[in-house]
Amino acid sequence: MEMIKTLQDSMVESVGEAFTEDEQEHLRVLVRLAAEFQDFIRQVKVGTLDREGIRHGADSVFSGLHSFFTVAAAYRVLAGAMSSTLKWEEARPDALTNEAQSVYEAFLREPRFEVKCRLLLDVFKLQVVLAGIMYD
Repeated sequence: MEMIKTLQDSMVESVGEAFTEDEQEHLRVLVRLAAEFQDFIRQVKVGTLDREGIRHGADSVFSGLHSFFTVAAAYRVLAGAMSSTLKWEEARPDALTNEAQSVYEAFLREPRFEVKCRLLLDVFKLQVVLAGIMYD
């Protein structure tokens, strides 16, 4: 939890007044969901989740759609905003899982807000796709 709060605070501090307070709260939601989803992926890979656990993880992702749209809209108008770097033509569930982990790790390492926020949006896109694949 402390790591999530540190990430949230860092992102909100970096964006400053470029995002409204409401947009900053939605940014916090996406950061939390991204971190939680990494744990979810680890549990799925080792087989420790039952159907209910998988459904709960997917529902958590879907609950963040409004936050995603809010942050994506705010991000698009920033100077320095970038296009997505995701390569959808390589989309297979195992590749998507690996890509989600790789993009999340890049998000954790990135110091510049504009790049970090783009990576966060890309992580959430992958979360939605993976959650949809796993949802039953």
